[in-house]
Amino acid sequence: MQRYILIYILMFGILSSVIWECINKKYLQENRRGGVFLKTLLFFYASHYFVISAVKMYLGDNNNSLYESFWDIEAITYIHYSIPLILIGIILPVLIKLIFRANGRQFIRIFDCSLLVLLLFAFILRCHISIMWYCLIYAISFVIAAIVALLYKKDIEFISIKEYKSYISDALPVICACVMTVGIYLPNELYLNNPVEFPGSYWVFLVIMIIASLLTGAALMLMGLLFLPKRIYGAVNILLSIMVLMGYIQNMFLNGELQSMDGVDQVWEFSTKLINAVIWIVVIMAVILIGHKKNVIFKACKLLCWYIALIQAFSLVYLVITSDLSTKEYAALTNKGALQIAENDNVLVFVLDCYEGDWFEEILEEDEDFTAPLADFTYYRNGTAKFFHTAQAIPYMLTGVEWDEAHKDDYYDYAYGTSDLLKTIYEQGFDLGIYTALRYIPDSVYPMLPNYNDNMEYEYNVTKVFKMMVNASLYKMSPFCMKLMHSYYSGDIVNYIVGKDAWNIENDSLFHNYLASEGISVQEGLDKAFRFYHMFGLHAPFCLTEDLRYDATGRESSMHSQGRGSMKIVYEYLEQLKQLGKYDDATIIITADHGQGTIMDDSSRKSGGPDRTSRPVFIIKEPYEHNEAMVISNAPVSQSQLAPTYIKAVGLDWEKYGRTFSEISEDEQIERKVVECRTADTIFSVNGHAADLDSWTISDYIE
Repeated sequence: MQRYILIYILMFGILSSVIWECINKKYLQENRRGGVFLKTLLFFYASHYFVISAVKMYLGDNNNSLYESFWDIEAITYIHYSIPLILIGIILPVLIKLIFRANGRQFIRIFDCSLLVLLLFAFILRCHISIMWYCLIYAISFVIAAIVALLYKKDIEFISIKEYKSYISDALPVICACVMTVGIYLPNELYLNNPVEFPGSYWVFLVIMIIASLLTGAALMLMGLLFLPKRIYGAVNILLSIMVLMGYIQNMFLNGELQSMDGVDQVWEFSTKLINAVIWIVVIMAVILIGHKKNVIFKACKLLCWYIALIQAFSLVYLVITSDLSTKEYAALTNKGALQIAENDNVLVFVLDCYEGDWFEEILEEDEDFTAPLADFTYYRNGTAKFFHTAQAIPYMLTGVEWDEAHKDDYYDYAYGTSDLLKTIYEQGFDLGIYTALRYIPDSVYPMLPNYNDNMEYEYNVTKVFKMMVNASLYKMSPFCMKLMHSYYSGDIVNYIVGKDAWNIENDSLFHNYLASEGISVQEGLDKAFRFYHMFGLHAPFCLTEDLRYDATGRESSMHSQGRGSMKIVYEYLEQLKQLGKYDDATIIITADHGQGTIMDDSSRKSGGPDRTSRPVFIIKEPYEHNEAMVISNAPVSQSQLAPTYIKAVGLDWEKYGRTFSEISEDEQIERKVVECRTADTIFSVNGHAADLDSWTISDYIE
């Protein structure tokens, strides 16, 4: 029902516009060709949009856009809004006529101009127009239009159809530069440099970005011609030219090395943001002040815009030609067999991404009964991961191969090439179901996985893909002080380019919906099963509510709600296991690939310790284990215990892989190593309890 909200508002905008036309029939008959009705429709549409937004803001929904705020709307809600909107639709045009009289049309035209200009620059700054921002912009536009209409007696000069050609020529350079930079070049550069992060065909992506960008550019051009006065039209072109030029400079020369967008905001020092902001302000003010007297500056801006558009067009062609797209895989790991378990032996591993022990214990402090479904489990709270990032952690969890400096650049290939862990489980007769992103699994493992699909069909959500890519471009082009307004999570792309039945590690609500609708079943003839479920868990951004609804805006959820929600999905799975009588004899591991990350600059990496501890949860139930309540152990464990625990669970001798969780006693002193290998290789040593920050030191730092 959400998709109809904009059309719904349009209906009342048309109603008010028709009434206005009837009131001003003589004038409109004389000026119909000047786009008068479109100007009127924009004003009344914006007004009805404002009314609903104001209601939403009164109800406390400030940060969503109006469209997002109706994410769970029902048909009855439309009916509730209808009567007041009809009354407003009838009264508003009459009021405008009574207040402004003959200046009513002037008021509407100035309002439209103010609204569009403010919305445009607000979008550039934030890439998101919240209800609160829209109401503020509407109010400012209304005041500006009222003052001008009542005090400025001269008729404001707008662009006539005969002048369109000249004004299009003036705006074309900056429109082309914006379209090429924001909509085409930077998104395609991002795709071609990170093809493994983007599912689906590149050519489909390219066509979507080109067509959507051209349509957006044409729409901007048309709105400028229809709604902006001549002077404002020129001023907007100048400001856009300066902004796209500075954005180009920011991306090419001032950004430095940007971190990957993994859901955690990048942090810059205040001095860095200040210097960067000063550069922007000085350049913009210099161009405006000098250009005010010397038209040659604005001509130079046009030439530079043409240069940016052309150089990036040629650069994109070069990138496409030199990129080996023939190796692009259209494969995925599907949810096939995810809810099918074996008649006899089942080993079930739930990997809740970034599920930090500190956060888990915060949830328990709020509600000690939250772990009631885990009564038969042991929680090892003194545990560490092997890595701080998923790209290395998942391969380790599936191979058990230790990291070393000699293979720091090819750990993935080294781990899978050295390990026989999955092969051993497979040859023991276990049906392997590895449910994660394909990039974490090498092709040597594919033949062992029934849920591998080498020809996945992908469906693009065109609007969301385009908006996300525009936001990514603006993130690169913005000064440091404004980048957080365009912060995004790169993993969202798999929610917008969806493969049929593909396993999604970015949205746990999909797994819950699948689990609730289909349910777990015992597959007849399947003797043994090993299932490895990689879930989004407690990874940022937090979009899962406690009642297992997915809110893409993240404004209805929190860290704790997502922590509870993702664990409740596991609880639902356990409950269904019990109903099938397959709970007692199963080995069940609930864990995380890593805990919370660390934030340190280079100096603290070399001289000090981490700023906080990092403990992934380890919650283990061995077959036929029963307790009155969840047992808490302080044994010094780590992910080193996973491989031997798997092997023990499948009935083989596990000693060559190490010791299981239950074999580590609480009084042992074991040094554990955790590796951070994103920008440099930092090795942390943990001597003592992992929850104690004093136990953590940096033992090595490899440039």
